[in-house]
Amino acid sequence: KYMHEYWRGGYDMKALADIGDYISLMAYAQHTRFTTPGPVAGFPWVKSLVKFALDHGVPAKKLSLGIPFYSYHWFPQYTDEGGRVWADGLSYQEVAGLLERHEAELTWLPEQKVHTAFWDNDGLFEYLYIEDRRSLEAKLDLLEEYDLRGISVWRLGQEDPAMWEAIDDRLTPVR
Repeated sequence: KYMHEYWRGGYDMKALADIGDYISLMAYAQHTRFTTPGPVAGFPWVKSLVKFALDHGVPAKKLSLGIPFYSYHWFPQYTDEGGRVWADGLSYQEVAGLLERHEAELTWLPEQKVHTAFWDNDGLFEYLYIEDRRSLEAKLDLLEEYDLRGISVWRLGQEDPAMWEAIDDRLTPVR
């Protein structure tokens, strides 16, 4: 209900596709600082967004899949009003630093097709959900499955450098 009322329901996807050269579908921000910990762009959620756009009049050749190049870290934060859970978007380099500093182990979530890690920080857990080459490759599979136009990315400079190898291996530039 939330997704329809605040994200999907406000757009006439077919009308946008009819007048635009292409649509860049923001397939990220599934979980943010305002939600519980979870994937930036879990695979089932991303696939449901693609299917929604296609089912609502966007031709596959006009659909560019918006890919996250950032990860998220949830942690306790304390203010004058008390404690709460907060989150920040992180670069891959920052993710690597947290993993090393806290000696955290990566876990692959096969259904979500993302890595996660968590650790105890003075009795409270902190969580990472990580976008990397492996999670990108799963999303690139959707391009092939649905014959989509290509990808768009959000935020350049935040990515796992190996993502560029996956893009070079799998995509043909549009000229």
